[in-house]
Amino acid sequence: MAIIHTIDHPQVRGARFGSVKRNGKYNLLTSCILYQLGDTTIDTAPPREWAGVKAFLSGHTIRQVALTHHHEDHSGNGHNFQTHFDARIYSHPNNHAMLSKGLRLSPIRRATFGNVQAFDPVELPEKIETSSGHTLKPVHMPGHCNDLVCYLEPNEGWLFTGDLYVASRLKYMTIAEDFGDWIRSLKLALSLDFETVFCAHRAEVKNGKEVLAKKLAFFEETQARVKELHQHGYSARRIRKRLFGNEDVMSLMSGFHMSKQKIIDSCLESL
Repeated sequence: MAIIHTIDHPQVRGARFGSVKRNGKYNLLTSCILYQLGDTTIDTAPPREWAGVKAFLSGHTIRQVALTHHHEDHSGNGHNFQTHFDARIYSHPNNHAMLSKGLRLSPIRRATFGNVQAFDPVELPEKIETSSGHTLKPVHMPGHCNDLVCYLEPNEGWLFTGDLYVASRLKYMTIAEDFGDWIRSLKLALSLDFETVFCAHRAEVKNGKEVLAKKLAFFEETQARVKELHQHGYSARRIRKRLFGNEDVMSLMSGFHMSKQKIIDSCLESL
């Protein structure tokens, strides 16, 4: 595998790694961006992309990794970073036990991203200083998963969001996601002082607050509609069909690890 494209930014180095289709286009969700600030990377890219990652970082001293969360497209090369660079990998303690054993992936996720070998993450400090002169302040943002951490660079007005953004609307939710946590985390993000989002899938988003506000609006509007239909006696399944339609091939292919119904079920739990 090779680098799909690099990040065009004067201060932040980065590259997208992942598979490319026959027409030369990449899939947003089966590729992931690794960002670099001097001796520090944000995430590690998918394990299948290690050769490309190693080539991209050749000649650079990597001392530490700020991990956004445990998913394989973000943490996948943690073992390689520890063995090749002797890097310290910071992450939220909610993922330490699973990462220290290696991730057990479904066949389709393993075929897409590769195996995630065990490695030993360490506790997040209050701030991470980089050799580029930047400071990263970890902010716990559960919702997408319970260990998601975003990194604020307060002097530049940057927020490295992992999978907090990706899109302003959800079509599915996974079994690990939490509707109420999503709302709380998006509100917390919007209370921070930043303008630019560095998304792990969308790259640099200059109107960062605007797109996160749109995502919060989607959750709040969905919550209001679900509540109204529930009060009118609609079942959870009927609400899903009314708001999002029938389940489709994506739900089936994931073995219902992600589904439209999960959005409704988690929303009702949050109420």
